[in-house]
Order: sequence, then structure tokens, then C-alpha cells
Amino acid sequence: MKLGEKSASSVASLNRTPLLEKMLKAVPNFAAQQQKLNGQEPVIKNNPALGEYQLIDDLGGLMHGTYLQATNSESQDKDRSLVSRNSMSETASLVNYRAAADFSGYGHLKNNTETTKSVEVVYTLPTFEGKQGTAQIVLDGARINEFDGLEYKDEKGNVIPRFDITYSYQGHEGEYSTIDTLKQRDDFSWEKVTAIMVFGSLLPNSSYRVEFPFKITNLENINTQEQFNLNEYAFYDLTVNKHTTSQLNFRLSTPVFAHDAYQNIPFMALSRTEDGDEVFSEDVQAMMPTLGEVPYAISNFNDEVSFEIDEDNVMWQGGQYFFKLAAIQGAIQEKGFSVNVDKTGRKLMEASAFMVQPTYLDFESFDFIPYVVIHQLLITKSFTLKAEAKDDWNSFGGIEKVCGLSATNEELPVSPEQIFIVDDSELVDATPGDYNVIIGYFLNGSEDNDMLITSPAKVRMVENKQTINVYYVDLVNIPDKTKDDLQPSDGKILENQTQTFTGQGDEAYHNKLWGEENGFEIYEYDQGAKLGTYVGGQPAKDYYVYLIHKIEKIDEDHQVTRTITFNMPDGSK
Repeated sequence: MKLGEKSASSVASLNRTPLLEKMLKAVPNFAAQQQKLNGQEPVIKNNPALGEYQLIDDLGGLMHGTYLQATNSESQDKDRSLVSRNSMSETASLVNYRAAADFSGYGHLKNNTETTKSVEVVYTLPTFEGKQGTAQIVLDGARINEFDGLEYKDEKGNVIPRFDITYSYQGHEGEYSTIDTLKQRDDFSWEKVTAIMVFGSLLPNSSYRVEFPFKITNLENINTQEQFNLNEYAFYDLTVNKHTTSQLNFRLSTPVFAHDAYQNIPFMALSRTEDGDEVFSEDVQAMMPTLGEVPYAISNFNDEVSFEIDEDNVMWQGGQYFFKLAAIQGAIQEKGFSVNVDKTGRKLMEASAFMVQPTYLDFESFDFIPYVVIHQLLITKSFTLKAEAKDDWNSFGGIEKVCGLSATNEELPVSPEQIFIVDDSELVDATPGDYNVIIGYFLNGSEDNDMLITSPAKVRMVENKQTINVYYVDLVNIPDKTKDDLQPSDGKILENQTQTFTGQGDEAYHNKLWGEENGFEIYEYDQGAKLGTYVGGQPAKDYYVYLIHKIEKIDEDHQVTRTITFNMPDGSK
């Protein structure tokens, strides 16, 4: 699998929500982890795909090449890079810019023949192709002999006098000056030396090296994906009139992430919206797998990686951490979620990746957490099912949202007809009550188990009946409001007169209202109190009838006979 074929994202810049703060507290402290890794990892990390340190042997026993060396300021261990090659497209080595002390490049010559060899070599330094405004690797004048400049030495450290060394200067590439002429320049600085030409002789069975003491400048503008070179631009074996070239590619970087330290840390689930990335709620985060549960591969050299081969478990800045999406899909697809699909839209994307931004980092304030973008495609809701329909129903009533994904992982509409019942086994012998079912669909119509998106739904099974309650309210005093605004609290409910009746769904009912034959007059009533249709499976429905006391009017000429009885003191009437 190659990096360019998969998605890779830098760490998201997110709003500091309480949930995000809680999640960040659970992950290892980034600065402390990085400091620990500085001491554990080599100060120069070599690309395992390129083999081991080996000088180039393409001139009949005259072996040569360039390489890097540094001391780890934390562990004090020395490490060196691989050697340059005739043709190199890969990155050979990473140099830890936060832990490299005594950082130097070398030109190595070794004569394995029985004949003295005369050579001419041009070494181009990293500044030869330096870009303005970015971090630079330049010669460190403080570590160079101010009188003699650079020197060739044998394996014992003795200076070899049989070599002439001249220097090319920034802005004057291709022109070479001696150390004396170079130092006469008004703008002289070792940092501006871009190339070195060497002419001399190697004795039979000898080994010589020239050291280029380096320092890193403008580090605040570093880009850990930018490549530097230490090359043999032209190498002539003058004895046999043959020439060759070699190239050494390397990057500045630093270790930032150890998989072992994050084994028990769950991936953070993000939703990608038009307004940027958002953190899903805590219940969604709870279903995410840990890094230790998901197959992974780390690429630090931007070349091919394999999930089957046990390679790096530490990611350096500028590298990428790949993880298989199928393992994450297995943890979320039964809750209505999906990871990204590939460019066909018919399969899951095989892997995704994250990286720490390759530019300058404030390690003390930087927060790091692994994440993955997921999509909530199926949302279900509770619904009601009539008992007699439990063997013949569809899932439409249980769907709140259903979407597909485009080849660019944008949400697409999906017809509800594509949804089907995955599991309704609880309903087989069910009586009225609450049950669980599972409904789902194949994402984008692909009948691949990884593309089966499901979600549980609550079903309330009910009988196909409904109860109607009719309440009578005695309005002792007619309230000062319109009839449409009447409320049961405007009077007193006559509890003993409540009417309750039950019927089958879809059947009509007619009710005789109480009150007119009992000294009341019906002032207002809900239409459903008198007539309507039962809605099977629905809760009982309440209706109200508002009553006032009936008053009989007496005619003005109506004769009234009145009898008056007096009680006398003697008892007579």
C-alpha cells in the first residue's frame, strides 16, 4: 500500500469543548512522551527498506560515499546514516533535530586496491539547494579549524596532507576558492559555503574521511517533509579516467508518537461538516475501539507500507500512521454509522491515516489525539405497531434519517424502500408491550457485510383498540373568555358522570351526551365527545363537555296562590 493512494489528515483544530478536554486528559502528555522518545529512539533513524551502511563500489576497488553522524544529547549514543547511492529516490535517513549534537556530514574514501588512486570529488552540501525562508543545514564555523578549514583524516584521526580542498560560495556556485581566498571576502561566513572540491591521492589499502560540521538554522520555519541532500556531485578516478555520482537524501524530524503508549486510547470520532470538524457526543465516543484493537502500519519514509510486516511502532514528525477502517467499521456499523468509502463507493476505504503537522511545533502546548472521521447515516426512532400487523409490517415508521455516501464521502439521499428488517425475532410470539427490532440497509447497494448499516429501534406493540373518555365540567360561573378557550379548570369536573367506552380501530362511534335531561344546559363540547372514529393502538383520548345550570323563565301574568298559616298563643291556627 502506498501513501498517495490513501487519505491522510493532519490533527484537527477543534473547539475546546468540555468533552474534548476530558478526552485529552486521558491521553499521554505529548511533550513528556516526545522527551522520552528522544532518548529511546536513535538520533538518526535509517530507512530499513534500503538495507545497511555500505560504501559504493563502482570504480574497481575505489569505494566512496557520503553519510551523516550525530550524538544523541539525551542518551549520548552515536548514530550514523546510510551511505549515499548512485541513484536514490527514497529518503534514506531522519535526523532528530531536537536531540542531535555534534551533527556532521562526511565524505568517505576507501582504496581497497594495491595501487595509489588519484581522485577529484565535488561534494554539494545541503545549502546547495537551500530554499530561502526555510530551515537550513549549514556549515558550523565554530567547529572548523579557522586556519586550515576542512581536512581529510585517516581512520586514526591523522590529517592527510595529500589533498587540496577548495570551496564554492553562495551566489558563486561553480567557482572554487582556497581557504585563504575565501576568508578575504567581506561577507565571509561558513554558512554560505555550498560545495567543496577535493583533489588528492589515496594510498593502497587506505581509508580517509573529510568531516562537514553542520548546524541547523531557522528552525522555526522547519518542514519535516522537506528533503535535504549531501551528494557527490562529481567523483573522478583520475587513475583510470572513470567518474560517477552519488546522492544521499535525508530529512529533519523528531519522534512524536509511540503506538505502545496509546494501546488503550480510543480513536476520537469526528463529524466533518461545512463549518469544520466536530467531536461526536460522548455516547458515540464510547463505542470507538482503541488503537490496540485496530491493525496499523507506520510510514516514516513516505514509501510503501504493509500491515502484514511488523515494522515501525514509533511515528516521527512528517511520517504517517495508517489504520485499517474495517476494524473500526465493525464497532460502529450496528449503531447506524460508517467510516469513509473508497472512490468506487462500493467498498470501504481500506485504510485511513493521521499525521502530526510537519511544521514547527510548540511541544509544551501541543495536544495530540488520534481520530477518525465517521458518518451517522441511519437514525431510527421508536414506533407503534398493531398486534394484528406484527407479521406484515415495514420499517418506514422507524426511520428518522437514512443516507448513502458519494465517492467523495458526501451524504446522499436514500429511498426508504432500500431499508429492510434485519431482525424482528422478538415479535414472533409477542403480546402487547415494548420490544426491540433491528432495521438496516446495504450502504450504496453494495451487498458486502462491511457495508451493512443497521440500527436498533424500539417497538410498542398494541391492540387495535382505543378508549374514549368524556368528562363533564360544571361551569358554575361562565368565565369571561371565548368558548374556544375553555379549559377543564374553568369549572368542576363531575366525576360520577364520566363516560368511558372502547372500540376497534377504524370503527365510528356516536355518543349521547349527558346533562340536558338532568337540569343542565350544554354550553360547549369537544366534537370527539359526541362522535368520531377509533384509532387503533393509540392512547386513550380525553374529550370535555362544558355544562351550565338550566334556568326556567316565569311569565309575568302567571298567577300564584299563596297560603299563610298563623300559630295562635292558645295553639289554634
